[in-house]
Amino acid sequence: MEEIVTQQLLVHVPDEKKEVLASFIMGLFNLYEDLYFTYLEINPLVVTKDGVHVLDMAAKIDSAAEYICKPKWGDVEFPPPFGREDYPEEAYIADLDSKSGASLKLTVLNPSGCIWTMVAGGGASVVYRFCGARILV
Repeated sequence: MEEIVTQQLLVHVPDEKKEVLASFIMGLFNLYEDLYFTYLEINPLVVTKDGVHVLDMAAKIDSAAEYICKPKWGDVEFPPPFGREDYPEEAYIADLDSKSGASLKLTVLNPSGCIWTMVAGGGASVVYRFCGARILV
């Protein structure tokens, strides 16, 4: 596989750096997959004949993979979805979840909306509620 990386991606890289860079790319790709990254940016990157030096990096991981990767990630605290604070109801359910062996989750998408998700058994169901006409004064 490193041969393919070297032949197809590293065409313009000096020969003395190709082997170390191809090895780095393969290792980085394997890490990316193994830890369920959704985004990874390295800029700048310094390559010498002896190694690769990452000077700055930004990365995101997929919170949906927490059940798979928690032992590898350690204690990662994810921000609230969509960059907002929890509603009091969500915080209450999260507190119950932390004290229970059951899996209890609640995300309020739109507090005055007409579509709700309802967890039933092993899958999610959707509940639609007729809202009727609203008059705004």
